[in-house]
Order: sequence, then structure tokens, then C-alpha cells
Amino acid sequence: MRGRPPGSKIRENIALILNKLNVSYGYEIYKVYKQVFGKILLRDIYYHLKKGQELGEFIAIETKVEPGNFTWGTQTERTYYTLGPFIQIKMDEKIEQRMSIFKEKEVNINWENEINKIIISLNEEIESITQKKMSYLAKKNVQDMLLKKIEKLKKWAENKISKEKMMEIEELKKKVLLMILR
Repeated sequence: MRGRPPGSKIRENIALILNKLNVSYGYEIYKVYKQVFGKILLRDIYYHLKKGQELGEFIAIETKVEPGNFTWGTQTERTYYTLGPFIQIKMDEKIEQRMSIFKEKEVNINWENEINKIIISLNEEIESITQKKMSYLAKKNVQDMLLKKIEKLKKWAENKISKEKMMEIEELKKKVLLMILR
């Protein structure tokens, strides 16, 4: 296998922070990260938030312009993130104990909208793969990967969305199963 491995310890740690806080923005994640896990660069936090967003590990739920007294002016733009469907949380007791000082935030997210974006993205991915010339084995591997993603999405979305939206996820699954026949 060539290239970087898909996982990242920094993204795992960010996920632990978001799992505790429910929702947060980059600089706040940075401050918590330093306190719980040690030194890190702010740009590393932003890089991994962006990369995690691309991988479906994090979801950017909103961007707000907030007033304040900052060195650069009277307002700042904050993008708020929460956990996405394609991340696994592995919390050990020591980390959980260190994070116990932080409070969970109440969050009001339009899950139907967020999950619809993921469904659209998966649909585009399926269409793109369906149109490619691939060997049977390559298509089978891609199919298996997509089915795993859909199962994770279903499990993650279970109590967040309507039955109609869950049916859309099931339709995705059918589409992936038929993909191999094309």
C-alpha cells in the first residue's frame, strides 16, 4: 500500500473532544486539545478538521460571525463542527477522566439536512464509480467499501431522522448492490 495511512491520531483526539462537547469550533478544539493531549499547532487542528470533513468523520454544521474584542477586529467567523458518521470513537479511562472537566453543549442540528448532504455525496460517488471501467474484483472491493459506509451511516442516523430519510439510505444500499451488475 502506498501513501499515508487513512487514520490519524490527531483526528481521533479531535473526535474524542467533539464526542465530549457535542459541537465546537477550531480554536476551542485547539485549547481543549492542548490541555488534554499536549502540544499541537493550531494549523494542524484546522487541517485535520478539513480532512475529517472530507472523510465524513466531522460535519461542519454552521458558520457564525460572532462579535468580540479580537486583536484583528471586532468580529470573528467560527465554523462549528460535530461528529460525522464515519468516525470511530475509542475513549480510554485516562482520557475520559482528563476530559471530565469539560461540559457537554446543547446542540440543535437539522439532521435531515446534514444527512441529506451525505446521501447526495454517496449518490455522486456511486454514479462516478458506476461509470468507470473497472475489473469485477475492483468493483467488488469498492462495493464492499460503500456498503460498509452505508451501514455506518444507517447506524449513526438511526434516531436522528425520519423513516422516509432512512428509506433513502436503504435505496442507496440497493443501488450499490446493483452496481456490480452494470
